[in-house]
Amino acid sequence: MPLPEPFKITELWKTLAARPAELDIRIRVALEPMLDKAEMVLREGAPATKDFTLHDEAHAFRVAQRMHEIINGEVLEKLSSYELALLLLSAYLHDIGMAPKRKHVERHRRHLLRGDAEQTDKLNDAEAAEVRKFLDNSPWNVELPLVRDGKADEAAEVLANEIVTDYCRHKHNDWSEAWINENLPAGNADHALPNYPGWRDDLILICRSHHYGYEHLKTDKFLPTLVWSHHIVHRRYLACVLRVADVLENDPERTPAVLFEHRGVRASSEVYWQKDHYLNVTRDGDHLAVVTEPTSAALEKAVRTTVEWIEAELRLCVQLASELPFQNASFSTKEPLPHRWDYPAVVVPTINAKGGYVYIEGAFRPNTRRLLELLSGVELYQNPLVAVRELLQNAFDAVREAIAVKRLQEIALGEDPGEDDLAKRFTVDLRLEERDGRLWLICRDDGVGMNRRVIENYLLVSGSSRRHEIEEINRRCQVQGFKMGRTGKFGIGALSYFMLADRVEFKTARRNHPLDTPETDGWHFITNGVGAFGELRTTSRYSLGDGGCEVTLRVRKELSGKDDEGKGLSERLEEYLRETVRRIPCRLRWSLDVTKSQWTENIAPGWTLSDGRRNGLFVHGIHESVDSILGLKFRDPFATLTAPRNEIAALSEKSEKIIDAIIKRTHWKVQEIRDKAGDAIARIHMPWFNLVAGESNVVILHDSVFADFGIDLSDCQGVSPPEKLCISWRGMDLDIGSDELNQLESIIPRGLMVEVDFSDEAYGSPTVNRGSLSASERRLSFFQQISASGSALAAGIVLPHSSYAFVSAVWNDTLWSGPVTWYQPELVGTGSSWAPLQYPAILTQRFHDDDSFNFKFNSDEQVDLLAKVRIAREGRAYNLEPHTVRIPDRVCLYSRVGAL
Repeated sequence: MPLPEPFKITELWKTLAARPAELDIRIRVALEPMLDKAEMVLREGAPATKDFTLHDEAHAFRVAQRMHEIINGEVLEKLSSYELALLLLSAYLHDIGMAPKRKHVERHRRHLLRGDAEQTDKLNDAEAAEVRKFLDNSPWNVELPLVRDGKADEAAEVLANEIVTDYCRHKHNDWSEAWINENLPAGNADHALPNYPGWRDDLILICRSHHYGYEHLKTDKFLPTLVWSHHIVHRRYLACVLRVADVLENDPERTPAVLFEHRGVRASSEVYWQKDHYLNVTRDGDHLAVVTEPTSAALEKAVRTTVEWIEAELRLCVQLASELPFQNASFSTKEPLPHRWDYPAVVVPTINAKGGYVYIEGAFRPNTRRLLELLSGVELYQNPLVAVRELLQNAFDAVREAIAVKRLQEIALGEDPGEDDLAKRFTVDLRLEERDGRLWLICRDDGVGMNRRVIENYLLVSGSSRRHEIEEINRRCQVQGFKMGRTGKFGIGALSYFMLADRVEFKTARRNHPLDTPETDGWHFITNGVGAFGELRTTSRYSLGDGGCEVTLRVRKELSGKDDEGKGLSERLEEYLRETVRRIPCRLRWSLDVTKSQWTENIAPGWTLSDGRRNGLFVHGIHESVDSILGLKFRDPFATLTAPRNEIAALSEKSEKIIDAIIKRTHWKVQEIRDKAGDAIARIHMPWFNLVAGESNVVILHDSVFADFGIDLSDCQGVSPPEKLCISWRGMDLDIGSDELNQLESIIPRGLMVEVDFSDEAYGSPTVNRGSLSASERRLSFFQQISASGSALAAGIVLPHSSYAFVSAVWNDTLWSGPVTWYQPELVGTGSSWAPLQYPAILTQRFHDDDSFNFKFNSDEQVDLLAKVRIAREGRAYNLEPHTVRIPDRVCLYSRVGAL
């Protein structure tokens, strides 16, 4: 590698050195020690990480030389000495942040691995917050520190190094600015550029600009300005020269082979070290010629990407020169400014592939429109009403954040109203309206609202990464001992609206937020479909009160009418909401009848299942049990074709009477349980029955209260509702598969109705269509906690002295240590009573060979009661083995018959 050329050999310095005026000399005197210092740091300072290509003094020298090539000779002679000085300084300092002090980089690496607990030279609070913000807004989904216990393993070390590499690249602009402020004199201080108070600020602006886009470069910050009489500094022109010179600097000396081998560059960076050895860029008249002979498809891809970068930078500068001509001054002048842009905007690549490969676009790439149509269509979700779930989920998330921000604000004032009190102050409204012959669904929330940045970078970017402000509010809430309950991740929620709608409008205003710059306006965004170009306008924020969002969906025509079952959209929406919305963070109101203006539903924060709806589900469940006991098949659509009408009527009447008697004796006990972290909550509903002989978890139809219904007492029966389990994710129903549901229901004691809501991925992550949850030991543990609570609840209802206690214990699969007491009809006559079981005994309930399970007793004496007994029933013989009681689907009772 040749020795680096010093800055005094650059053509820019030579041009400046040739100027004899006193001011020119004073500028050179001030400039020389600055460039000397920059050269020394770039020469001696190591790059932030081993993966970075060289950003040393040789690179800076070549950037300065490229600047000279870019600037027209006539223009160069007319540039002010201040401009020449700023060009030289920006060439040497724009990337000096890529070579920070090693101890500074190492502090960040240690912070990632172990936090600050074990460090003496640790990051300050501002630096640590910057790292956290970077991680929040990046794809890195990690929690710090990476190492919790013990010594860091190789995987943690590799991960820390990769994050540090990305972070240094992310921060190098800031670190370059910091280096300039710390090492170069400000304003009119000694050794500063003479008569130019704002020179250092302009230098920082130009250095930072090579990472800015068109919108930023066209702002007034980059207007030309007069410095000390007639001397001009054209900041926009200088910024363009720097960015093009930087992107054209692809000399192989930036990536020497010996250094590549020595450093052990990670595989993902290898191609960027090698490409410069296969790339030659020269000016050829009215275009740039790129000649390359890559030896692999990956190298050719890297070369093509570099060519695209060069073209993009050239187009940007041409656009600026066309729309904001560099010759135009922002101040009074007799002549146009000398600055003009005549560098080519066209790049012509000549690629001669070596190595026998055939270049194709070898990466999988989506058909963007088709992908958007898939994500916004029913192919993924099946039901277009899923859009309503996503609509409400987004509204509830906005309310959760608003509640958390409000609570933090009030805690700071010395008061904590609590989540329950604040929940009552917020509302989500859903309304169906008809306008001009079309149906419109409007969702209005008074949540946190959106600003322009959120609309542009998150709402319109499906599957975008997490947002720092949400993660930061989450952390502040945790410090105060509570959780916000929403995630910083954005999914495809808003995109799903087009399953239901062909036009979507957003009206929103941002609430006062501690991490945002306040906005005086609200925003109105309209879009007419997937892939359509939407329009954003400012609007008055006052129609949205303190803040919030109103989303208006124009329902697709084909979804506005009745379905195959004759149900209109209003009825379908009502059913979907009741089945889907399980738990809410604020009040929810809806009005789905377009002929009425009043709210037809007004649900308070918390669980949405009312006592009336719960009782309806209970009645439906016991209907099936009673009908089965009576042999009533008329509810089976196939059986009704053959069953006699008089039989159906009689059995139906009997069924209704029994059910009515059961309902009158039904009571409920409800218990709510949470995990320690508050990420899982369950509500257990247990029915119990006040029968003749006391409380019971199962209805014994032999009881005298049912004697008038003509039930055959020789075949004892019991009725209890089947268990029902409803699982939701952050308040919205999870439509999980039957196999998984059956597995979880098997853990729950019989007869319980259980609602469970999860809000943390530790309990399993839902699939995109919410058809299942990923496996989780923590979820299984919580269901075991629910099972234990349900069993304890049952034991508390049916006291040990109750005649039904043993029956209830058998029914709920719980241990029993009291006397075995059963209902015993007399063999002669109609008398019957509850009494301790006597042996030998026979099982009077019909059963099958596979209807059995092991029932465990608490003592050997009780096991001994179940001695081997031979039972005759319907011409078949059965053996009851010790330790086993055969139990069919309904409760089985024993009847004493004397010795066999």
